[in-house]
Amino acid sequence: PDGGRERVNVYSWVGLIPLFACEVIDERLLAKVPRFRKLLAEHAGGTFRGHVICACPHTINERGEHLLSVVHGGSLTQILRRLLDENEFLSPHGIRAISRFHAEHRNLGVLSGIGNAVIEYVPGESTSGLFGGNSNWRGPIWMPTNYALVQSIDKLYRYMGDDFTIQVSALGNRTLSLREVATLISTRLISMFRRDESGRRPCMTADSPFQHDPHWKELILFYEYFHGDTGLGLGAAHQTGWTGLVANLLLRQHGRESAGLAKSSILRTPIHRGRARLDQLMKRMGEVAR
Repeated sequence: PDGGRERVNVYSWVGLIPLFACEVIDERLLAKVPRFRKLLAEHAGGTFRGHVICACPHTINERGEHLLSVVHGGSLTQILRRLLDENEFLSPHGIRAISRFHAEHRNLGVLSGIGNAVIEYVPGESTSGLFGGNSNWRGPIWMPTNYALVQSIDKLYRYMGDDFTIQVSALGNRTLSLREVATLISTRLISMFRRDESGRRPCMTADSPFQHDPHWKELILFYEYFHGDTGLGLGAAHQTGWTGLVANLLLRQHGRESAGLAKSSILRTPIHRGRARLDQLMKRMGEVAR
């Protein structure tokens, strides 16, 4: 009420979701929407009412594309460092909903109107009924947000190319491009469904008939969410609406397209796939105009 504010240092999807606000706009598309193009020019540099709110549209890459993004440059590097740290967000099977940092750092101090506050890292089933019982966003891996993250990183790679790299502590500080970062996350998500060295799928319990029974072992369950450390499937087992997105990640990994585009080698990178989709869209728009 007094206009004051307090900073609460919680590392969660709240700090990662701004990455989703990302789009690459081709010069040819802008040529067909002059009013929108004028609006972008008026807000060059991402300004709105005198405030810089995003990285758009004064930067143009070598292909003449514009980047519309809330996160860019130095802030992107800072976010990715935490994202790709196995002691924080990066698990063996995807991105956790909250940083593992909070497994040891629970105390948030005294907050006005609340008192002593804590945040727990809960990688599996919820330990409290206050947040919807078995639905838990304080540690597990959720496919829809992970999928949206992979898409956003692919878009950033399309715009920034191989020039932008990041050191990944989980890989011994090996330097990766954004495309390789997206592939790293995709591979770990897919690993929940693939059999490991022991022949077991991490997403299922060891005694599940879906592990070894000859009548069931080739069938897959699409769990609601997954344990943040082990990848074990939790919650409902029929969430094909979002966990089924793993099929798209498999297509991405193998460079195939579900949209009927030619399976040539030039379509195996996010840059060329994006431009091929745009070419197809522009062609359709021209046919409709005629």
